[in-house]
Amino acid sequence: MFKIFILSFFTFGILLCSSAEAIIPAVYTKKGELDAARGHMQGMAISPDAIYVSHMQGIFKLDRNGKLKKHVNTPSHTGDIAYSDGKVYSAVAYYDKARGGRGCIRVYDEELNEVGKYELERPSDAITVMGDYIYFGVGPNPQKPHRVNYIAKIKKDFSGKMEIIEVDYGNPTHFGAQTMCNDGKHIYASFYNADPKGKPMAVFSSDLKVVEIVKFSGAIGLDNVKLPEYPEDVIFIKTNAVYKYRAKEQPVLRFDFYKYKDGKMIGISPKVKK
Repeated sequence: MFKIFILSFFTFGILLCSSAEAIIPAVYTKKGELDAARGHMQGMAISPDAIYVSHMQGIFKLDRNGKLKKHVNTPSHTGDIAYSDGKVYSAVAYYDKARGGRGCIRVYDEELNEVGKYELERPSDAITVMGDYIYFGVGPNPQKPHRVNYIAKIKKDFSGKMEIIEVDYGNPTHFGAQTMCNDGKHIYASFYNADPKGKPMAVFSSDLKVVEIVKFSGAIGLDNVKLPEYPEDVIFIKTNAVYKYRAKEQPVLRFDFYKYKDGKMIGISPKVKK
């Protein structure tokens, strides 16, 4: 579903460049507030008044200016997350010995209190909610380059039978889908591309037919928003890491805005280092 924002959602508002094209400044987190993160960031989700960010062992809730509001621990490995109608959904691939090779979808309220879960026989990563359905990536997800991946769908109240669809968008990938989001009509899925010259994003219809492939990656966090300043455009927010997690630097994130047009993601946030 669309997430509607008013102009004041972001502290710095909208800027105008010389061509009168509106640009939206990036949102930054503060050094020291995300130190609970383990591994790299896994996904993001936008609600009307918050930004949620997942890592492999937890979920952060940030306010609209990137300030930390809450952190909760989650099962390892927690992957991508999605927001819909007051709930946050997480895709989990269990790493513990007892449940290794399986997964689940966990459901939280807006304050990150767990309110439900749906156990899976396969590991899961990448998740979005469109209409009455949850779409999510499922294994097997080999590291060896491969073309076929799997995306499942089930009603968001978990009623009925889960459907699993094979997808091949023409590019070899490592593992499975990493993040997913939607614009109300199409699903945007990011993969780890095994071909450096390939296109790591696939756009799917609601029945998971390939509509477009895009040279763009939102593999550590991407979500769709509907902004009044762009009433006819498809707008996304992407998570970018501005730290080196392998070097154990303190996590700092930058959230940039993009407009999707003619099969391309066009940045509408100025690239200013902070």
